[in-house]
Amino acid sequence: MPRKKTGPKVPRKHSQRFGGRATATGVRYEVNVAAYIATKMLGGDTSIIWEKTCGSDIMSITMQDVSPVDDIVVALRGKSNAKVYISAKYRAGTIAMTQQSPAFAEVVRSFVMQFKKLDAEQQSKGRLVWAVPSTAGDKMTKHLPAALSTVRLDGCTNLEDFLQRRSVNEKQALTALIAQVKSDWQSIIGCTPNENDLRRFIRMVYVEVYDFGSGYKHDDQAEETIRQYIAEDPSKSSQIWKTLLTHFEQGNRKGLQTTPPILRQLLSSEGLKLKSPGFDEEISYLKRLTDKNLLRLKDHTLLRFASDEVHIDRSSDLVAMATAAKRGHLLVTGEPGCGKSGLIYDLSTALIDDGFSIVLLLAEEVYGRDWKSAADLSKLTHEIDDVLTNWPDGSKGIIVTDALDAVRDGYIQQRLRHLIQEVQQGKAGWTVVASIR
Repeated sequence: MPRKKTGPKVPRKHSQRFGGRATATGVRYEVNVAAYIATKMLGGDTSIIWEKTCGSDIMSITMQDVSPVDDIVVALRGKSNAKVYISAKYRAGTIAMTQQSPAFAEVVRSFVMQFKKLDAEQQSKGRLVWAVPSTAGDKMTKHLPAALSTVRLDGCTNLEDFLQRRSVNEKQALTALIAQVKSDWQSIIGCTPNENDLRRFIRMVYVEVYDFGSGYKHDDQAEETIRQYIAEDPSKSSQIWKTLLTHFEQGNRKGLQTTPPILRQLLSSEGLKLKSPGFDEEISYLKRLTDKNLLRLKDHTLLRFASDEVHIDRSSDLVAMATAAKRGHLLVTGEPGCGKSGLIYDLSTALIDDGFSIVLLLAEEVYGRDWKSAADLSKLTHEIDDVLTNWPDGSKGIIVTDALDAVRDGYIQQRLRHLIQEVQQGKAGWTVVASIR
């Protein structure tokens, strides 16, 4: 009986691994790369991780994602939902750039599969990153990255012309990549990529060299970032680095997603105090504003007589409000003069006593356009959710606004609604409590 012809075999997810989870060394390499990126994420605006991308642009780091390129997936801020898909492959020896090399062919195939799942904006804003050690050979670690970097700068629309202007080594490396891409494109999609598709794909591919271990630079770089920008006590930088490695080892086993607040909470629970680089001044500003507003609202909890003050006790109302605020977003309503502002003060101080981080804003001064000496949140250089995301201890606090009805200006009402919506939908996970008549 004649043998039935079959199409190219598409490998099942994780049916083979060349690096990655295949060996203990591969696992450790993925973990090290993820932890290194995490130091940049915690470093915020002070830490450049990729060209035009700094740590504050990173929303999350996911290990062993469900995408075709699954080792490490870094989500970036922005409406495009762009991501950086990282294939972190440790190889003790040279990676042969041929179709017969599983270490080469598997990664390129996963890149093609990932590319076809993305829309045009995600392709233009995202990256396909091949993370390798310097032991992978010059063609992989020097010549291919150089060719890829140049093609992103070159205005030529014809890759054949571009290749003719490259050195022999760069031409060989990029030609090998293109040949593998065309082969995988044909087997996965059923056609040959056109010139435009091929250029867009190649411009999305990056090769980055990461070396870890005793005496290697990326361990030192990670600890230096921690020492300079992250650790409140620089002598704790080594302990913070080890804690990050342990966290991402677990993340690699369980496929966990990590955000800045998660890391801050983790490190804070270990007694490791952190800075909030790029956000320290804005966090201090919000804390000072909260203290000032608490003093202003305290007056609403008192009845003043000639020479005496009587505190208005509303403990039963306070218990109910505090319980509701701890469960989720809360809107407090009531007639003018019923005591909402006094309750907002009591609620804020009670939550602070319970260990919650609180930001208290008085609505009429949030975006002061018509009030002299008003606190103006336009002084913040970051979106408020970004500031809350970088709260030093990573706590999921509560942002409290009082007297929304006091705002008459339509522009400021719109800004207030935007602020509340941003916090409700943001990544910081903070709760909103607002009062209105």
